[in-house]
Amino acid sequence: MTIRRWFGTVAADVLKKAVGSKVQIETTEFTVCGIFESSALVENGSLILPLRQLQEATERQGRVNFLNLKLKPGTTPAEVDRLRATIKERYPSFKAFAAGEVAQNNSAIQIAKAMSWATSIIALVVGAVGVTNTVLMSVFERTHEIGILLAIGWRRVRILRMILLESMLLSLVGGFVGIGFGFVTVRILQNTPLMRGKIEGYISTGLLGGALLIALALGILGGLYPACRGSRLHPRAALNYE
Repeated sequence: MTIRRWFGTVAADVLKKAVGSKVQIETTEFTVCGIFESSALVENGSLILPLRQLQEATERQGRVNFLNLKLKPGTTPAEVDRLRATIKERYPSFKAFAAGEVAQNNSAIQIAKAMSWATSIIALVVGAVGVTNTVLMSVFERTHEIGILLAIGWRRVRILRMILLESMLLSLVGGFVGIGFGFVTVRILQNTPLMRGKIEGYISTGLLGGALLIALALGILGGLYPACRGSRLHPRAALNYE
């Protein structure tokens, strides 16, 4: 039996299929009769069959796993709740979920979020330690210079402010470099055959601003100890430091 079906653009590209191509799943042969493109990434990696033929192919005649309801633009949360209550009342065997709830309750998404948070925390700790070490080594190398500044009348607060500003500038430059590297990496991954259709990069002004604020905060936290240490140096000891 030959069943006609439609391929998403990503599925067709990954499987190297075109209109008229044959695809066999289990004992059923499928003929690609069209290729479609959707605004949803997951749909571009899927295929579409008539319901009856899909039920026969999966041996689930007369059964439906789920239904997607598309609401009118501007539907309020209260209206969504009323619709869910109506569905539960009229069809007791069905469970109505909002799209966001389905994603939040998905175990794979929850694991991915947990791994993302863990990776981010580790990266922040490593970044803070790296900034602290870099700025501290800079203070050690410039001890004699700091002693001269103190000897000619620089106040300790000014020394503190100078080191903190340098630390913040270092972190901001690192933030810009990291954002650029991340942007290029995501673009490369999106176009690799293994990851194509599985990830989609999302970059917004708010996301970029948040990343730069985090970099700035790391610069302050990482440079605080070296700045305090440098500002507390005694001019005589700093001038005699080698």
